[in-house]
Amino acid sequence: MKAIVGMGFRRDMIQDMGEYYLVEGDIEIRKETIRQRIRKTDQWIADYLVDYTRVKNIVVKIDASIPTSGTDNWRTEIGQAIDEWNNIQNCRVQMTINNSSSNPDITIYGVDHNTFGSYYVQAAAAFPGSNGYAGYRIRISLDYLWDLEISSSRKKNNMVHEFGHCIGFRHTNWMSLPNEPQATQIFGTPSTDDNSVMNGGTADNSWAGFSAYDVRAAVAMYTQGNWINIAGG
Repeated sequence: MKAIVGMGFRRDMIQDMGEYYLVEGDIEIRKETIRQRIRKTDQWIADYLVDYTRVKNIVVKIDASIPTSGTDNWRTEIGQAIDEWNNIQNCRVQMTINNSSSNPDITIYGVDHNTFGSYYVQAAAAFPGSNGYAGYRIRISLDYLWDLEISSSRKKNNMVHEFGHCIGFRHTNWMSLPNEPQATQIFGTPSTDDNSVMNGGTADNSWAGFSAYDVRAAVAMYTQGNWINIAGG
């Protein structure tokens, strides 16, 4: 935990979950990569992005712990969120669902609040690692806020957000979050973006589309070939 605090995060915003730390409520930082410095931008990306070739074929598996029916079924919204990322023009990000894959890039699990130690965490995702692969998992709390029924639009918004973490985006609104250190801003973008899907603290928001700067950031990260720590606000 000392290493995470040294990155600029407040100690009271970090939860030790055993094999990883849960930071800001929905981001996993694995202990095996804790020495890797996490740098941030106003749209926020981690030290590592998905490899330029792998980002074109990110395989997503929906685990059997996600129900196939009922209010805890997120499968439709997972597919919709993938379509949103895939349909960004001039962006190389392409994800496909393959539930029979034995070696997916991202696995999505359904869990309960005990996994996160709180009823207030809707979902959490892992960052990409140094091996060039996408963040390896997303976990969705199926009893968020004591079994609050989540609308389809909110499910979709959460999934678009968490997939963003898996490909390297951090929270856009770092300046309004008390535990965020200084950020590096991409050239040509504003320092804040109230409409960004990657803003933190938005688990209860409905899907309203990517902001123009979300799109610009995705293109800058995964088309222009800059492959450095840049992103749009």
